[in-house]
Amino acid sequence: MPLRHTTEKRDHQNLRQLAQKAREERDRIRREGGGDKDDVTAKRDEIRKDRAKQRARDRNIARAALDKRPTHPQICPR
Repeated sequence: MPLRHTTEKRDHQNLRQLAQKAREERDRIRREGGGDKDDVTAKRDEIRKDRAKQRARDRNIARAALDKRPTHPQICPR
């Protein structure tokens, strides 16, 4: 039983060390590339932002359209 506990503790410490290394590596990557975006990333972010704006616009139009539609058949033929 004590051997198993020691092995589990060692495994747990190894996992903690691996997790710490991974965190440090991610931080290093962020620091190196964080200040300057390349053209592809900037373009992708711009497209994502435009699509989000378009979805919000469509939602607002759909919401407003229900309230603003005339109910008279001659005004709004279907």
